[in-house]
Amino acid sequence: MLESTRSARFVPGSNLRSPSAGGAWLFLLPKLSFARIVCVGLVPGPTLDALCRVGREVIVVCEGPAALRRARAVFRRRRLPRVRAVAAGDRGALPQGGADLVVISSARQARRLSRTETWPEVARLLRTDGVVYLEQRGKLQRVEGAVGGGGWLVNAGQQRFAIAPGFGEVRAAVASGDTETTADLRRRGMWASAAFVGIGGRIREVPLGRLARFRGSRWAVLSGLGVSGRLGRAPEYLRDLARAAGIDLDGYRWGMAAPGLYLSNKVLFLFFDPATGTPAYVVKATRDRAMNDRLTNEWAALRELWDRGLATETSAPRPAFVGTPGGLAVLGVSGVAGTGFVDVAPGDVASAPARAAVDWITELGASTAVPVAGGPAEAAGHLADLSARFSKIYSLSDAHQAALQEKIDGMARVAAPMPTVFQHGDPGAWNLLVTPAGGVAFLDWESAEPAGLPLWDLFHMMRSFATLAARTAGEKDTLAAFTDHLLSDSASNTFLVESTTRYCERVGVAAELVEPLFYGCWMHRALKESTRIPPERLDRGHYLNLLRRCLDANAEPPLRRLFSLDVSPVAR
Repeated sequence: MLESTRSARFVPGSNLRSPSAGGAWLFLLPKLSFARIVCVGLVPGPTLDALCRVGREVIVVCEGPAALRRARAVFRRRRLPRVRAVAAGDRGALPQGGADLVVISSARQARRLSRTETWPEVARLLRTDGVVYLEQRGKLQRVEGAVGGGGWLVNAGQQRFAIAPGFGEVRAAVASGDTETTADLRRRGMWASAAFVGIGGRIREVPLGRLARFRGSRWAVLSGLGVSGRLGRAPEYLRDLARAAGIDLDGYRWGMAAPGLYLSNKVLFLFFDPATGTPAYVVKATRDRAMNDRLTNEWAALRELWDRGLATETSAPRPAFVGTPGGLAVLGVSGVAGTGFVDVAPGDVASAPARAAVDWITELGASTAVPVAGGPAEAAGHLADLSARFSKIYSLSDAHQAALQEKIDGMARVAAPMPTVFQHGDPGAWNLLVTPAGGVAFLDWESAEPAGLPLWDLFHMMRSFATLAARTAGEKDTLAAFTDHLLSDSASNTFLVESTTRYCERVGVAAELVEPLFYGCWMHRALKESTRIPPERLDRGHYLNLLRRCLDANAEPPLRRLFSLDVSPVAR
């Protein structure tokens, strides 16, 4: 029971926004691990972090003493391993022919190189199968014209990509000239000239104002004998993984997107069917090895779903291939046709798509329910363990702590049977698609629990519906949204009670278990959220304060209706 949850480490502040979520362009390269990377000029900090994750050695070539001091200060501040700064003229510090990746830090740096003797020196660092990465703005030129370097690149392959946004970290890329895929990514909220990352990692366009100079085209260029000469071809490591599974990716349009601001956010590749224009495959890649288990868990969960006949082409992706090129997990799944739930049903907690989602989660629970040998007491023991970990991270008042403990103790005293269910683990609205037939597909099974707790998916999903509805009405306070919709006398609360009643009847959950499962759900969500909160701000956590709000409202009619269901479980 709850194997993934119980084995997870909840370290406050271990998955904060943005500090290392850079270098997404690395996933455009033929491979994901490098013996030696040479940067000509200092690259941005998040990119440097990413280079250190994929390279065994990183060398930054600096022009002048001031640049050397600045680079070394950045290394110390970011506590980067396996990276050193050397002077451009120090030939003894630059091993010849050992670099399999050379990064030109800017187009300005490239132009400077073409006017000095430094570029021939850098060129000699590259292995014969190595790759040069460079970004340009404005009119796309061949690398030879941008950086000079004589004839060493004459026979090199080259790939060119349009990239977005117009400044900062690369968030999306398509082969140059592929305006159709650019439009596809834009429709999915994954492309913008200048943007910030919004709800669910979606890219939102913002007015440029003084940044208008960034509205022009921005390009990434890969060149070298290690680059395929065929424009538009997907990275070799992806093609290798797919070929091993009997899949040829060469016939698809494709684009890359990296919209998230957390190190746990994946880099995505969408491969579009040329006939239908819908994604035939979606590939996810981790940015850091510490996140690999999320994708391996998703692979195992999807395999089990499909092997047991629990999924269809319109309800969940089909697993296609998986691997760890360069030590980073990569998962390919089939695409699912549909429109994002957040774009279709944002204003009504009990909309038709919301009801379809509730029905599917309910039937998944009913189809996979397995009685727990130790009954509710066994589940209460696991909740007690989570509560102990919760108490080491968060501080509740004595009254709240006592009330939470009373819920867990009450669960252990329930005499009725209790099942485990196949749990999605993160069925928020942002992970749902509304299919053309009006059904709902569930994406992103990274947090799945084959032996999870009943009702947790339902409660988490309902909270996301309430948040979405409130935002549509202009309410930005997510805690107020939860309170107004689910903890008050409202149509949304009625829908919650009705849905919970039906779930309990179909899955076989005793009414006495609803209350402890409800509080256990928010305690668990608070534990997961702690990794995204700096230690000094833990008391402001959304789920911690949601749990407090629920404990305060425990005796009020909306929750009493939920905890006093008239349930007649289906005989099993």
